[in-house]
Amino acid sequence: MTESYERLVAEGLQAQPPPGVPQGVCKQVRNLLLRLERRKDEVLLFVHDFSVPFENNQAERDLRMIKLQQKTSGCFRSEEGARRFCRIRGYLSTMRKQGQSVLPALEGACRGKPLSIRKRHG
Repeated sequence: MTESYERLVAEGLQAQPPPGVPQGVCKQVRNLLLRLERRKDEVLLFVHDFSVPFENNQAERDLRMIKLQQKTSGCFRSEEGARRFCRIRGYLSTMRKQGQSVLPALEGACRGKPLSIRKRHG
């Protein structure tokens, strides 16, 4: 896998852009290829460590529900309601990321005894 990755990045760096491609685009492509070359270990980490997700799209997934709520109801009725919605979603997202079951976490929070959130060190 690593050899294929290195070969493809090297081919991309050697390739000539098609005629008519703006210079700015060529520079962006080259910068991306150089970044992929420099950060190979980080890019391919998911190949060696199966606990690492293939993509890093968690932030978008966390925001998607807020946008969906806005879309279906048109808006939040109050700023406080939006704040509460985000706080609940953030708590549930954190519980999922820490491998906790969402239902007991939500039940505990409703009873005034939320599950504690482990803090990362480092």
